[in-house]
Amino acid sequence: MANTVRFLMTNIVNNVILPPLQYGDANSDDSEVEQQTELMYEDNTIWRAVHDADKIAIDRLIDANPDLINERGAVGDCPIHLIFLSGTDIHLEIARDLILRFPRMVTQTYNKSKYYGENILHIAIANRNPRMVEWLLSNDRLEPYRQQLLTARATGSFFKIGEVSYYGEVPLGFACCTDQWNIVEILLKYGADMDV
Repeated sequence: MANTVRFLMTNIVNNVILPPLQYGDANSDDSEVEQQTELMYEDNTIWRAVHDADKIAIDRLIDANPDLINERGAVGDCPIHLIFLSGTDIHLEIARDLILRFPRMVTQTYNKSKYYGENILHIAIANRNPRMVEWLLSNDRLEPYRQQLLTARATGSFFKIGEVSYYGEVPLGFACCTDQWNIVEILLKYGADMDV
């Protein structure tokens, strides 16, 4: 009898009071981040080439299939987002080259729930990179896309109102909330709307 009671109590504690941890839930944001990380380590992919800042491999892959610039990762990102997130000088040099070849890519935003709506201008601001912010907004080839860059709204679950990572959705809000007044000035110079 004592063994039966012990068994029942252990079951209750382990399965009701302390439910089992669920790892790798296919629908969780954490699982998507894990999947994205795995993509960066698969050989001969755009994700690996971007992660490694391998310009030769990036060019080879995109020359063979230009649609790769639109490929989506597990968190809803495109290769240009990962390039900006990496943020090294060589990554940003690659970013400039790709953007000049495919200017419309600057309008790409994350399309999945965690980072929904975030664009490369948001990322440049989060990385505290005023030179890249200025380059994105001042480049004549990108002028047709300037308003889209300035008005994109990052509304994913990562940026929920009331959370530490809520930065006001639009790039101007990101700059203000992170105390980057030099970037605020750049954004205003290129037409950011203070009423958005």
